[in-house]
Amino acid sequence: MDKTQMKRLRELVVKLGRAFNEKPDTIEPLKALVRLREKQLIDKIVADDAILLPDADDIKIHGLQRARPGLVCEFGVFRGKSVTLLAKHAETVHGFDSFEGFPDEDLLGTAFDNEAPLNLHGVMPEVPGNVILHKGWYNESLPKFLAENSEQVGYLGIDCDLYSSTSTVLNLIADRINPGTVIYFDEFFNFPRWQFQEWRAWHEFVRDHNVQYTYLAFGTNRSHSRSDPYSWGSWGKVCLRVDSIG
Repeated sequence: MDKTQMKRLRELVVKLGRAFNEKPDTIEPLKALVRLREKQLIDKIVADDAILLPDADDIKIHGLQRARPGLVCEFGVFRGKSVTLLAKHAETVHGFDSFEGFPDEDLLGTAFDNEAPLNLHGVMPEVPGNVILHKGWYNESLPKFLAENSEQVGYLGIDCDLYSSTSTVLNLIADRINPGTVIYFDEFFNFPRWQFQEWRAWHEFVRDHNVQYTYLAFGTNRSHSRSDPYSWGSWGKVCLRVDSIG
């Protein structure tokens, strides 16, 4: 990682503290926890020599090209943009979504504070022929899929936004994750309370399943800030490779 990439990373991550420090009711122990997690994320990405890529699509393909052979799964399909991209580089892509927005859960502290849930009212998008969509809540659709498919996971795309949904996916699919599996997280850092959503679910999974991993790439979504693609609120994305598990 060169000096420019390290500077961008630090600019991205250190801004998280502002969301807490500007709230008068935030208690000091919580601030200390935020600073610790900020440092952990920066130190790990720098130590792994992850590369900064300009946009989410680049990060996904970078990860997919470095994944072990196996299932290509995307959790959080919405209008099908991501699965369509992956389908250009994979034989088959499995997309999972309720297409009914988020579960009935308080969205405070997610990337979607003050925004309408991403609800397509059950209507599935048109996707390429090599994309198979699995409609339903993850705790219902994923067990059924795993019972019918015995392959290990090569690439796992997580665009679940919420802690609960991310945790559900990771724990249900845990025995299909192996060394060489690449995992992409779409809302990992750089928005208010990011430490309590996908980031939290991943680190609990790492702890519970004794996972060693390496960050491969990180970046943001340019569309969230035309003037500065690395600004606060341009949701931080990462892809990582599992090195060992269990």
